[in-house]
Formats: sequence, C-alpha cells, structure tokens
Amino acid sequence: MSKLSEARHRIAAMGMAEAQQELKANRRKLFELRLQLSRGEVKDNRQFPRIKADIARLMFRLGELNRMEPEDDLELEAATEESPAAATVPASATSTTSTTSTSDDTLATDEESPA
Repeated sequence: MSKLSEARHRIAAMGMAEAQQELKANRRKLFELRLQLSRGEVKDNRQFPRIKADIARLMFRLGELNRMEPEDDLELEAATEESPAAATVPASATSTTSTTSTSDDTLATDEESPA
C-alpha cells in the first residue's frame, strides 16, 4: 500500500476530536516549516505540498463529520418529539418583541434647527 493511500485510510478512520488535533498539529508543522524556510534551514521542499495536502484532507474529513452530525441530531429530535417531555418550548423561542420607531421626532428636530 502506498503512503498516499495509507494517509487517506488513516484520515478516513479518524473521529472528530482526533482529526481536529491532527489538523492543529499539521498547521503548526507548516508554520514551523515556513519559519525554517525564511532562515534557509529547509532541506526538503517537498514537505510543503505534503503537509498542505494532509491539511486539505483533514479539513475535508471534518466537513464530512460535520455533515453527518446534523443527521444524528435529526434522529434525536424525531425520537424526542414522540415523547411528551419534548412538547415544552423554551420561553426564548415563544416571546416576540417588536420595536417600532417613528421618524416624527427626527423630522421635528430637523425643521426646528436653523440652516
């Protein structure tokens, strides 16, 4: 198995927390490589595209995990809607306040001010 396919399988098997930690570590590694580049210490320039590709793979995986999460939430909501305890609605969702402002006051002050 090639290194590329190993990396793909490793990232595909990651969970949310592990992928976030790996992403943070790769971003730090890329930052340190850029610092080394500015000092002229980089010996292998091929590290840059490798790390960038890993970062892209991890970001894609995190996006997949985020898209899968709402489906799980919908299943939980459907299960809780069947129970009577879910019938309560938070007060913040039911209260509506409307604010209306009149421009009569601003017109009166504009008319009274000398030009």
